[in-house]
Amino acid sequence: MEGRASNFKKVLVDFESRLPSADFVAIDTELTGVDLEGEMDSFDDTAMVRLDRNCRIAERYSLIQLGLTLVSQERTGREEILNFVSYNLFAFPYAGNDLIGRDQGFFCQASALQFNAQHNVDFNTWIKDGIPYMSREDERRFKKYYARAEEKAGLLKLWKSLCQRQLPFVVHCPLDLFFLLATFERRPLPRNDPRAMAQMIKQCTPKVIDTAHLHGALGGFKRLALTKFAEDAKARYEEMASNGSVTPLKFRLVGETNSRYGSKNDMAHEAGFDSLVTAQLYAYLREISPAQVKEGANRLFLYKSIEYLDLERAAMEGEVGACMFDLSRVTLLVAALDPTEGSDAPRLIGNAGHLCKWIDALHVLVVMRASGGAAVRKAVELAKKVHGVVSWMGFDEWREGEAQKAQVASEVPDASSDAAMTGANGCKDTPAASSESNRSPSAKFFHSGHFALSRSRAKLLAVGAGMMFILLCAVRAELGSGISRLLKRLRRPVS
Repeated sequence: MEGRASNFKKVLVDFESRLPSADFVAIDTELTGVDLEGEMDSFDDTAMVRLDRNCRIAERYSLIQLGLTLVSQERTGREEILNFVSYNLFAFPYAGNDLIGRDQGFFCQASALQFNAQHNVDFNTWIKDGIPYMSREDERRFKKYYARAEEKAGLLKLWKSLCQRQLPFVVHCPLDLFFLLATFERRPLPRNDPRAMAQMIKQCTPKVIDTAHLHGALGGFKRLALTKFAEDAKARYEEMASNGSVTPLKFRLVGETNSRYGSKNDMAHEAGFDSLVTAQLYAYLREISPAQVKEGANRLFLYKSIEYLDLERAAMEGEVGACMFDLSRVTLLVAALDPTEGSDAPRLIGNAGHLCKWIDALHVLVVMRASGGAAVRKAVELAKKVHGVVSWMGFDEWREGEAQKAQVASEVPDASSDAAMTGANGCKDTPAASSESNRSPSAKFFHSGHFALSRSRAKLLAVGAGMMFILLCAVRAELGSGISRLLKRLRRPVS
């Protein structure tokens, strides 16, 4: 069902009538922007940095569409039937004349608007007939001056009904969740207080299931994009169903959901359709691996990170980040690739049986399923098989190096000034020197004082230096801090 301001009363009645029988709700949003200029997600971000960024994105931009799919289940014999009812709601901030001095504004990202236009979002409907809304915080302010606040709150009334029902929320990536909180609860969000953030979420839902987090937790799925992941999950479910290892599922699209989406598979990026796909994806995953899905609740995916946002930990300890790997069983390495000869290294690492993820153009993260001495042996074997790697290092060492580079970069004068362009001899940079400055940050690092080696010498020393580092890590973990300090003194930078 499509919701607009002109039919919102009808939509709200329908939605509230179906809430009591629903078992969970899947959520999707279409937005006026999804990132911040100059702030790209990176493996060297901490979970707190990423939480802060997600919150600031949600505070800066606005909803265009809110997609909700309510799912209820029934059983007939051994077969489980899931009923899906989807809503595609246009949402626009309340902009009445009685908000003098408080007229809400928001930013629009050109690429985000273009993306939505390419997927047939009707911007005239959004602006002229979008359902008005305000946050709980704004509603409290409004009530101080006007008695009929509820009539003007619009979509907030639906949000309140949903939160009161305390259904599990299913999302595909956490940004949707933060937008809902910034839209309907308050802004700014308590991004520097993980405990307060977790408490706010708990007031809206008992648990959040992020299918993007389950992608990695369950393993074996290659494609993370929503519709592709859903296709892969369906294929795996059907393979398991053919040998009787999962409960037979039947999907039923109810009423207008069937007429709008039943025979169409080209509605991707309409919020209502994407919420339906998210709901079906979750249903498949729940059958494929119920224990892992249950364990994955309240864990939110972070793109380009070894961490996830742990809402349970945030509520109990005030710490929101948790490593997605069991570091007692795996070792995280970073392979620094040769700019000209390292393109094949990730494939060779994968062929050797190790999970490999791109960090940037010259670094890959390697997840080695071993620790201690076993990790050292595997690392030595891997280094022998893989060509085109300048050096190997532990993930923590790489992250510390990135932090140091960022600090140095922040202290360098503006490159556009004459002072920045002048070398130690008082002359302007030559073309050769300028090409050095145009290298990527990673390339600069490997040509800095720490790694000022000829390429051939670097290749000869890479394996030995990298394996020494891994060995030191293993010894440090197993023999204690006293020996660790002694070993640390014995390490000398390569000259």
